[in-house]
Amino acid sequence: MLLLVGVAMFLTLDGPQVTVQSLEGPSQSGKLIRFSDTGATLEKSGAESAILRSDILSLQLTESKSVEPSDPSQLLLKDGSRLNVRTLQRTGEQVTGETSLLGTVNVPTNQIRAIRIQPRNPAYDVQWNAFLARTDEKDLLIVPKTEGEGLDFLAGIIGNITADEISMLLDGENFPVPVDRVYGIVFGSSKSTVSSNGLSLTTTEGDVVHGSAVGYENETWTVQSSWGQELTIVSNHLMQVDFSGDRLKYLADLAPIQEVFDGIDPPGSAFAGLIDEESARLLYGPRRNTSLDSGTPMRLRGTQYNRGLCVHSKTTIVWDLGSQYSSLDFILGVDDRVAFNQKSQVSIRITGDDQVLFEKVVGTQDPAEPVRIALDGVSSLTILVDYADNDSSCDWLDLAEARLIKTAAGTTEQ
Repeated sequence: MLLLVGVAMFLTLDGPQVTVQSLEGPSQSGKLIRFSDTGATLEKSGAESAILRSDILSLQLTESKSVEPSDPSQLLLKDGSRLNVRTLQRTGEQVTGETSLLGTVNVPTNQIRAIRIQPRNPAYDVQWNAFLARTDEKDLLIVPKTEGEGLDFLAGIIGNITADEISMLLDGENFPVPVDRVYGIVFGSSKSTVSSNGLSLTTTEGDVVHGSAVGYENETWTVQSSWGQELTIVSNHLMQVDFSGDRLKYLADLAPIQEVFDGIDPPGSAFAGLIDEESARLLYGPRRNTSLDSGTPMRLRGTQYNRGLCVHSKTTIVWDLGSQYSSLDFILGVDDRVAFNQKSQVSIRITGDDQVLFEKVVGTQDPAEPVRIALDGVSSLTILVDYADNDSSCDWLDLAEARLIKTAAGTTEQ
């Protein structure tokens, strides 16, 4: 019998090739020979290398290759799970689907946000995502327009779903709608309770399963899904096991409680006041996950980063951390878009509850620097990017991959 313990695993000695992404230090690659409550053991060049369980963010199975889904339909769950299915039906309060890689899935309807019935049509993506963002009380039946341009909808109550038709209660009358006329269904808002330990698995076909426990034995992975069903998948169909859950949060995804942009030039400088405040903010206000040249990724000494902050002087940003994070990690430097235009400087000061935690003057051509700041007990975090040489030239300061790590007490391990 396979034993599932929290998010811990017991692995046989003949494990898959993996890359382990950790909280501390660089990633490590090798053959996974053991995984338990204490951590992972990799075989690397004939020697064993141990990684503490508390330090592991993810395991990537390096020999698995991503492929297009073979199943045309998709279940989208409220917890972020995505399940590609080739057949589906709804009876009562359960949706059943047949998948290529995970077998039969049985999901309570109140855990499902939407069902895309037809194969994905990129031309419909914007409208489909807009329907997913809505919070209607009624269910939405999404259908392609008769002229073939865009999507339309009917609002009502979805009943049973079979291979041929969908039952919909509309204005007190029940209407059967042919399945082949429906692009998808977005269910009305309802409460749901899921059980997850911050764990998710991603398959080679893009299925994502959130769960509370995972195990491995004889080339087969077993996950206890968030909706309570045990699912299995063979190793060569698995891309990644992600343990980060809510242990990690990117700073760019955390809404600040205050953001002040004081203009691009210091008072008294030759250029002060040449650009009005609103235009300056639009051009040089803080950017999230791009450089100040919106749409252009951050780049530090030739390495591209797709997450982080790009901040121009003079800017102050404040976040409420709720004393739940242990550290802030980022890679610091002036963005390559301007770093080699001239030699100049920009300063950064980071405070936690009004205590200075980090400060530095950064030269435009300085090498990128990894930074880790302890945040134990810090409630309010403030980042100030300021003029260092009474000049704002090239002050495009990147905090690439800026991420907050939760304290041990805030993790979901058991």
